[in-house]
Amino acid sequence: MSKNFLVFILWVVILPASFAQSFTPVQNRLLNYRALNYDFNFMPENLLSSRSVVMVSVPAVGKSENRGNWHEFAEKAHQYFVRLGIDVVAYYYLDDVLAGDAVTTAIAENLTQRNIQNIILLDKSRQESGNVINSLVITPFNNDKTFLSHGQKAWYNQNDEFDNVLINLYRSLGQHNLELSNHMIIDQPEYYKDIPVMAGRRFEEYQPDLKLDKIVVPAFEPITIPNTVDDPVVLQTIEKTNEKIKKDNEKLQEIMQQYPYKYGIEDVSEKTNQQLIAAGYQYILMNINTTGKAVKQFLNYKTNPNETDYISMRVEPDLSVEVKPIPVEQPVYKFYVKHLYTGDIFLGAKWDADVTWQQALENHINGMKIELKIR
Repeated sequence: MSKNFLVFILWVVILPASFAQSFTPVQNRLLNYRALNYDFNFMPENLLSSRSVVMVSVPAVGKSENRGNWHEFAEKAHQYFVRLGIDVVAYYYLDDVLAGDAVTTAIAENLTQRNIQNIILLDKSRQESGNVINSLVITPFNNDKTFLSHGQKAWYNQNDEFDNVLINLYRSLGQHNLELSNHMIIDQPEYYKDIPVMAGRRFEEYQPDLKLDKIVVPAFEPITIPNTVDDPVVLQTIEKTNEKIKKDNEKLQEIMQQYPYKYGIEDVSEKTNQQLIAAGYQYILMNINTTGKAVKQFLNYKTNPNETDYISMRVEPDLSVEVKPIPVEQPVYKFYVKHLYTGDIFLGAKWDADVTWQQALENHINGMKIELKIR
């Protein structure tokens, strides 16, 4: 589905020939399917004289698949960044950055407004063997909601010991005569959460006008990358991903048959709100996919810090309902409807998030039928 619906992550590697055999990154994913040109001799010229942000990813742990102690990981990195003169003004968890088009766009716009120049990707990955590999990517921010552009240069290093990655960063910086003017760097990492993802008003209800107005449902988008990417592992990964996307689109069409009003399933990735309105649509179906706790924060739900589970409403096609406790740190999908012209959002009358997009979509559609007394 489009970035309005479901955002995938793929870290693709393009290495100089001199590093191809001795330095092969373990990652096969990069933010929003950007294919970077890794160059160990590269370093952004303004790294020590401008603002940067860090996006962190760590392995899921526990039955609830929560994000582990990523703050501890970030705090260790931040200590080094302060000593080196890298002014990191905000830390984000990568799943939150890519939670949905509304969130991704809001974060990108915020980075542009704050004059962020560089993005640092900090990753801890668990291999099949059980070993943990730490990696660090430093590359310019492209001032767009893709964050990075195909082919742009990036510094990269990885090691099973995180200290070694940071030491290699120190050594690499020593080889560049960078201007240092970052002297007022905060001592502790700032975890940025206050992301305004809503341009209009917010309603915890269903929009009855949907019976009159047509809604656009973003389709899953196949992944495309430049022809210069010829890594067989990467190409195989993309092929498998696109096979899944094809099946997801088939499932999307099947589920949407339960929707009682007018709708259209379209690729909306290159279309503006004005173009969709001109095509006869008044509303768009959207979702956010990250932990339930983060979803509620993004959508301004009232929360209790002592809650360990959120009670979700599961609604089947026959309109039977059951309640389902889901841990607050469990990744979930939450669907909602946005009015294209005003930006107003309609969340539904009940909390109906679920761990799969398929069930979450059925919950939203069939919950609407119950609330609006549609049979």
